[in-house]
Amino acid sequence: MTVRRLTTDAMYLCAALMLAFLESLLPPLPVPGLKLGLANLAVLCCSYGAGPADGAAVAFSRCLLMGLLFGSGTSLLFSLTGTTAVVCMLCLLRLAGAHRCFSFIGISVLTACAHHLGQLLCAGLLYGWGREILSAYGGGLFLAGTVCGVLTGWMANVLFRRLGGKRGFSIA
Repeated sequence: MTVRRLTTDAMYLCAALMLAFLESLLPPLPVPGLKLGLANLAVLCCSYGAGPADGAAVAFSRCLLMGLLFGSGTSLLFSLTGTTAVVCMLCLLRLAGAHRCFSFIGISVLTACAHHLGQLLCAGLLYGWGREILSAYGGGLFLAGTVCGVLTGWMANVLFRRLGGKRGFSIA
């Protein structure tokens, strides 16, 4: 790992931590467990600017640091399962070549839904819930996650272009 790559990843991690902390200061959204996903801006830009391995490192590092600093064991577990689902989705999208035809809006919506699915599956395993959690709570969570994903994706498109990307991509 070069010093430049390590420094770039550290910059993205710092941005993700700051955005996650700022988001924690906002009033809670009406759906329990729902957040805007502002830290996803840094993860998306890192993943598509520096590479998927760097994006995964930033995502998991942010998850662990926020969990250790401001969370509990349960919140860390939920965050880790959601982050794992997001990283898997980003890898699948990259393997499928979706990064060439989707903007960050589409990618952000898909990763937000993957994050919520991971968290719902974790809740089902922890608390013994079955399909009822997906039907009762999942619909509202996925709808709200789609709206937040569109907002976050739009911000990522703007941010990535300002950082020097083309069409919101410029994948290394």
